[in-house]
Amino acid sequence: MQQKENFLKTKRGKIIVGSVGSVVGLLLLILTICFFMEKWPFNVSINEKDLSTFQTAIEDELKDEKVKDTVADNNKIVNTIKEKIEKFEDKVARFNKKRDDNRKIDANKIKALKDKITGNDFKDKNKKDFIDAIKTFKPDLTAFVNDAKEQVKK
Repeated sequence: MQQKENFLKTKRGKIIVGSVGSVVGLLLLILTICFFMEKWPFNVSINEKDLSTFQTAIEDELKDEKVKDTVADNNKIVNTIKEKIEKFEDKVARFNKKRDDNRKIDANKIKALKDKITGNDFKDKNKKDFIDAIKTFKPDLTAFVNDAKEQVKK
């Protein structure tokens, strides 16, 4: 008559369970990192909430109380907005790769926003001129967001 052995109490059983557990843990860690970095296997998605958040973030940077008297401080605001637009532009590019041509968000419009914010309208301006440039920029931002929302709905 054979004696039954408990698999988890044997040396071989411990090695097998430990190895399988380590591999599963490593896969979960990799998938979690991919999820937060928006890489494979998770598709990049842009919805109306993302567009509204983008618009709000830009408009928060352009509030009148954030505009300073010095040119250097205003240039910092421009650089911050430029970084946010570039980050969103990359997200739009990854989003457009997986969509049909008639359903893509127009990347030229977001590039036009970036060109406008980095162009002569905002560069080295004092407070009054900077506020005037903001007033001309906000309708363009709103137009881009509204157009992108229509493309996302398709």
